[in-house]
Amino acid sequence: MKKILLFLCLVATATIASATDLWEGSHPVDWSNTLTIGADKFADAQVGQKIVIEFTNATGEVIELHSNGAMLPGTRYEQHLYADQNSMEVFITNGMLTRLKESGMEICGTGFTATKAWYGDGKDNVDENTVWTGYFWMDSWSTLEVAKTSFDGINWSDYKAIRFYSEAGRTDYVINILTKWADDGKLGDQTTMTMT
Repeated sequence: MKKILLFLCLVATATIASATDLWEGSHPVDWSNTLTIGADKFADAQVGQKIVIEFTNATGEVIELHSNGAMLPGTRYEQHLYADQNSMEVFITNGMLTRLKESGMEICGTGFTATKAWYGDGKDNVDENTVWTGYFWMDSWSTLEVAKTSFDGINWSDYKAIRFYSEAGRTDYVINILTKWADDGKLGDQTTMTMT
């Protein structure tokens, strides 16, 4: 019994040790009062880990993660926050890691008070080809806008697919991949891609 207890304690300790605090305090965020976290805080960060931003007082506004004044690769444009929400997370992609180590991160937006930021355990299936991964509720007419910086440095002639996965196993939604809001900005839709 003591061996099992010791093993469980070691596992619990390892789980706690896998989180690295970036910042903690109380910072009311609005577009003129962003929270900046220096590049040195991401020295040990790795692709696939998740970054978690904890907050209070969400008023149904938005959050964005930037680096050096531009959208942080692998993040969403104007991610909506719900009044009952107290955290958001992103998974570190290769492009994101490069920016974090070069310029750090800025927590931007409006309508919430940041209380803590940390990174730690994440996803195993995030690799150098992943430009964005996360969860997005597709309902009625929803738009997932991924920052164009997510695609920095990508040679499109090397890639043959953009993959979307539905945890619910649905394939009845409509997807249009756009580079801009105009007909000439369309990269693809259901007729040019396979849903999985």
